[in-house]
Amino acid sequence: MLGLLHPIFWMLLGAEMSLYLLLDIIFSAKSASGVKQFFALMMLFPTFHVAYGFGSLLGMFKLFSKEFRNNNYTNRKI
Repeated sequence: MLGLLHPIFWMLLGAEMSLYLLLDIIFSAKSASGVKQFFALMMLFPTFHVAYGFGSLLGMFKLFSKEFRNNNYTNRKI
């Protein structure tokens, strides 16, 4: 969103994404024992990062919800 204010933020985002892709390639290559596993890890690392990040945000929103603060929170399935 900050890229709408100044183009430097688009460049910073591009640099961050490029570095992430480079590190994803390096660590996938180090961890994989074959080509098939390499490409699987290339997809899994970003997927896990997004999933853990989304889960953490969801947990924080639940933590600060009125329902949780009033001790009326129960473990419900989503």
